[in-house]
Amino acid sequence: MTPRGVVRKGICSNYLQQTLPKLSPDGKLIQSTFPRKPSQVRLFISPNPHFRLPGQDSLSINMTREMLSGGDAYLPLNSSLLMFAVGSGIAPFRAFWEELEFLERSQGNVQVERVLFMGCRSSSDFLYAKELQSLTSQRGRGNKLLTAVIPVYSRENVVVKRYIQDVMLDYEDMIYSMLNDDNAFVYMCGSTRSCQGIESTLASILQSCGEDDLTFIQATNRIKEYKEFGRIKQDMFG
Repeated sequence: MTPRGVVRKGICSNYLQQTLPKLSPDGKLIQSTFPRKPSQVRLFISPNPHFRLPGQDSLSINMTREMLSGGDAYLPLNSSLLMFAVGSGIAPFRAFWEELEFLERSQGNVQVERVLFMGCRSSSDFLYAKELQSLTSQRGRGNKLLTAVIPVYSRENVVVKRYIQDVMLDYEDMIYSMLNDDNAFVYMCGSTRSCQGIESTLASILQSCGEDDLTFIQATNRIKEYKEFGRIKQDMFG
């Protein structure tokens, strides 16, 4: 909390707070924590070369979109996407939909399933809510960039806490259908614990909805195979 009573939240909030000049309760400047460069914040970025849209795994940070070869350039638009974001794990998906918007403008739009599950504490924590709402509206030839955005609020109801893993079971038929589509890819980004829970629920859905009577261990092994084949990708932290 700042001297003026403003609450700042987030992983980096303490660091960012220290970069600001210190103020007395009446708003007068006391001192700067970093007097030499009080207005600069150092950013340390570690690109993930694997958590990318289908067909772009080989795209390095020094390459341009035009350098993609052959059918790889069309894979992002032609592939169905099942995305799970937990909290700040929404960040890479914003890059996804901005890239998809660019590709649609240059290559035309394609109607495929693109579903995003977004988990956060409450509706007030729902990042990019208005932006996501616009992406699920009709565009161009009646297509939507995102088929659906499914928000999950774990603290909105103080009596019953619901997480993405719980809500996934309400959409198990849709999720099962996408898991069995060889042209569909699954992405999850968030805390390690959350992603592990989502992965376990994917295995449960494979087991309960499938017609081949898989045991849970067999379903879990199939999820591992999807990960090895690059159909399921994770970006976990914490």
